[in-house]
Formats: sequence, C-alpha cells, structure tokens
Amino acid sequence: MNIQQEIANTFEKFFCSQGYKKTAVDQVANALKISKKTIYKYYSGKEEVYQFLVDRFAQAEVKKMEESLEVVEGEEAKLEKVNSLCFERLQNAIDAGKQEAFSFFYPSDIMVESFQKAFKQLIRTILLQGAERGSFQIDNIDLCMEYLEAIIAKSIELAKVGNYTQMEKQNMEVVFKIIRPSCCTDG
Repeated sequence: MNIQQEIANTFEKFFCSQGYKKTAVDQVANALKISKKTIYKYYSGKEEVYQFLVDRFAQAEVKKMEESLEVVEGEEAKLEKVNSLCFERLQNAIDAGKQEAFSFFYPSDIMVESFQKAFKQLIRTILLQGAERGSFQIDNIDLCMEYLEAIIAKSIELAKVGNYTQMEKQNMEVVFKIIRPSCCTDG
C-alpha cells in the first residue's frame, strides 16, 4: 500500500472513531509517524481526504446498486428499486438505533454521505435514460433532482416516525407524478 492510501485509511479510522470535527492532521501524522508536510504533499487537508473517502465508498455503493438493478427492466422499475434500497437502508439504520445519523441533508459520516452520493448519481442516470427514451418528461434535470431530493428527504423524515412501508410507496407516487409525461397521467 502506498503512503497516500495509508494516509486516507488512517484518516478513515479517525473519522469513524471520533468523528470529522475531532480528527486533526496532527493525529494522523503522529499515528503514521510522518510529518504533516507529507500529508499535505498528497492532500490539501482533512476536507480533501474526507471527500476522497466519500468518493471511494460511493463508487462501491454505485457498483453494488447497479448490480441489483441488472435484472430490473425499465426506468420506472429501476427508480422503484433504488427507492426501495434507500428505504431499506433507512430501516436498517432505524433498527440499529441510528435513525438520527441517517439524514439526507446533514450527513454525519462517510458511509451515509457515500450512500447519498451513490443514490443521487443513480437516480440522475436513470432519469436521464428515461428522458432519452421518452419514459420521463424532464425539462431541467438539475431542478428535477432538487425536487426529488426534497421529496425523498421529507419522506425519510416522515418514515422515521411513521409507517415506513407506506412512505416508501407514497414517495414513488409523488416522484412519478413529477417525471411522467403528461400524456401518461390521469390529470
């Protein structure tokens, strides 16, 4: 393993054991018996290392989710599957007593933020594919993503205190009302 990976892995251990705010470059340098200058040779600071770790874990999450989508046909079914994966992750967090850590807008750790990044990346990809095929009507992908993130975030907050299964279903109903072409809706 090279020194850059060792630095990232050591930061990861500190981030996981004591949190981002309490982790200092000095600690990592001391743990690795290297100078802070060596760390700064590879990373501009702990923020860059944190983002590197988020990206690394997000790539693994995307790959895992894409594998579960390989057998799913059609963009709507893929969106439903990704939505289900999100709520499944939420349910696991609730079961583990960590529902406060699972916040869509205020990530508390690397794994949560990585999952969110992977989730958003997959949703965006599915939406763009659906728009290309005419399954979805999307005029502004960035605005659409903001709407969907807000809907999903609110659904997650409500699911924490309410009926998890019902929120998962209602979430998709609202999402489809936004992205389905008007010729395909009942209104």
